Amino acid sequence: MLANIQLALGVFGGIFAFWITKHQRPRRTMLFAAIVTIASTIFKLFGAIFYNSLSIPSVYALMMVGQGLSGFIQPSITNFPASLSSIWFPVEERDVSTSIASMCSAVGSAIGSLVPPFLVTETENPDGTFEVHGMVNLMIFQLVTHVFALVVVYVGFLDAPPTSPSHSEQLKSADEKVALDTVESRDLVAEEQRHPRSRMEDLKILLRDLQALATNVNYVILMLCFALGVGLFNALITVLNQFVKPLGYSNTAAGLFGAVFIVGGLFGAVVMAYLMQRTKDYRILAKSGIIVSNFMLIILLAILYRDNFGPVAVMFFVFGFVTVPLIPLVVENCAEIAYPVPEHISFGLLMILNIGTSLGLSFAFQGVIAVDAWGPPPWRPINLLLYGVYLLLTLVIVFFYHGQYKRTVLDVDFVPGILSLSHGSTAQPARREEGDDNAEDLDINGIELVPSSE
Repeated sequence: MLANIQLALGVFGGIFAFWITKHQRPRRTMLFAAIVTIASTIFKLFGAIFYNSLSIPSVYALMMVGQGLSGFIQPSITNFPASLSSIWFPVEERDVSTSIASMCSAVGSAIGSLVPPFLVTETENPDGTFEVHGMVNLMIFQLVTHVFALVVVYVGFLDAPPTSPSHSEQLKSADEKVALDTVESRDLVAEEQRHPRSRMEDLKILLRDLQALATNVNYVILMLCFALGVGLFNALITVLNQFVKPLGYSNTAAGLFGAVFIVGGLFGAVVMAYLMQRTKDYRILAKSGIIVSNFMLIILLAILYRDNFGPVAVMFFVFGFVTVPLIPLVVENCAEIAYPVPEHISFGLLMILNIGTSLGLSFAFQGVIAVDAWGPPPWRPINLLLYGVYLLLTLVIVFFYHGQYKRTVLDVDFVPGILSLSHGSTAQPARREEGDDNAEDLDINGIELVPSSE
């Protein structure tokens, strides 16, 4: 129930993330998010400390408030990797930074899967009831890590570098009237400081960006498939204990399966970061990766039966190795096809839908897991649902997704050779007749994109 509360409030938190990232600088946003995260942990810590002093409803209310705050503020942090990379890093470093930032959440999930079994224990009473010990220690551990994160943000996190690291970021910043070092842009900044935009004007800009995304077919395909795919595995991790328990695996074993899945994903993300940096061919890498992960999922489900802990753990690692790296790939694809819409909006919208599908699928999985098996593994209803949905989104991505590299082509003149590695699109300077002052007729900042023939 607490996990579902976190997911449900995450949808509203995603909407709030749109607002705060539009009205506040990145540093203030991160500081606020860190403080709210600490507050959420304090509520849960009080619930654990006063477990024996307060009534059960009071303790549960404290836990729900803490979990709800955590879920609400999480999108303000997790929506930031692509924006952070674009703001701070040049083109040749952007893929690696995006992978690292995207995987930080996975590192937290791995720690969250590994640490609790060592701090929290469960004992059975003579009357058959169970008693949990160590929740206070777990909450203190969380509080210490969150305070450490706040200190790191306060000491070392700045809004932006003195100059934009790439041409595409420079042009996008100019569109937002903040960064180009020209007389015209400085005049625009000064004018906006004297007459700040109203909330209605900000809302119009946001609606303009959302309309651009809604009419972008490749973005819609990527959004639906990403939300369904990540939601699928978020839901699976949420109900992993229930998923493996009928096969004789304990809660500790389920925690280890989840941890090795994420650890494998971290190793895979390192490899994927290298491939992205070398090829810049995000679309082909995404299609290849999801095909390979399909085969790995088949093998995992085929060997997931009783008394097979070693091979199952290995396959969870391998499956994480090929599946988790798809997240930074989606982040980069999203940034490319949605440009010049800000990354925190384009990726944030993906995350909102992802949270909604995660919540819906977790309920669906719990219902399907309760159904008696139709046959021996792998012919369990939950296995067939899991693979059927994953196969569907794979087919959609492979055959219908043809995203263009709109951001990369703008950096071609600044990083020689980068375009030759981006096979999906070619860039040609948009021709402009002498005396033609209608810049709006040109494509993005004077660049025309020639679609891939794929």
